[in-house]
Amino acid sequence: MKNKKRIIISIAFALMIIILTVALAACNGPHTIDDGIKKMKEKGYTCITREHDGTAGLFAEKDAEEIFAIMYKNYSTAEKKVEEYNKQSIKPLGEAKQIGKWMVFGTHKAIKDFR
Repeated sequence: MKNKKRIIISIAFALMIIILTVALAACNGPHTIDDGIKKMKEKGYTCITREHDGTAGLFAEKDAEEIFAIMYKNYSTAEKKVEEYNKQSIKPLGEAKQIGKWMVFGTHKAIKDFR
C-alpha cells in the first residue's frame, strides 16, 4: 500500500514538473529572429526585419494588427530595456511588454500571436 502511494506521488510530481516546463517554455516567445518571422508568417503577417550587433528587430502587420519586437542577447537586457522605456513620460510606441528576450509593442492580438 505504501509503495503504491509513493509511486502515485512520484508520478504526480513528475507530471507537474513536465507541465510547468512546457508552460514556462511557451511564455518565452520565439528563440531566434528566424523563429519569430516563421511564426508570424504562418499566421498571415507580412514581416520586415533588421539585425545589428546582436540585436534584432521585427515588424509584422496583418490587416489592423501590428507588432514591433526587439530581441536582445539575453533576458536581463530585455528586462532592463523594457523598464527604462516604460519609465519615460512620453512613449511614442505605447507601453512596452517583455516576452523572454524580446521587448514588444503592438496590438493585443498581434502580441498574442507572437507569444
